[in-house]
Amino acid sequence: MGERAERRPARRGGGANAVSSAVYQVIAAEIARRCAAGGVDLCAACAQADYDAVVPADYRLPDVGRPRALVVVLGNSRALWPHVRDAVARGDDDPVDAHVTRVVTEAVEAALAPWSPRPRAELRFAPEPPPRRGARRFRS
Repeated sequence: MGERAERRPARRGGGANAVSSAVYQVIAAEIARRCAAGGVDLCAACAQADYDAVVPADYRLPDVGRPRALVVVLGNSRALWPHVRDAVARGDDDPVDAHVTRVVTEAVEAALAPWSPRPRAELRFAPEPPPRRGARRFRS
């Protein structure tokens, strides 16, 4: 990739769920693409302030000083199950969580690797208690 991340990505308009920069859009799309290949095929990206506005208080993310920081929420459909069957056949312990953790971690690392300076990432997974775990249901 020829583009490089800015230290402070430019804020862009676009509504409540807009991701705050073109860089964030590229990163979110790459995470979604890589996760989908591993069966984690549902992806939504938004700014942290927008995420925090719709989740219960105990699921809000810690303040990182950038309300437009990128949040990527991932999930799965039936696309995950062939990967889980393979993990079970291999005898993996905790095949669902282990597979999802590996797929998401690798996708995020690969999506962030080309950018300089490398954006900071913090991953949260469903087995973790709130506030570490992301919200599963949003208020409408």
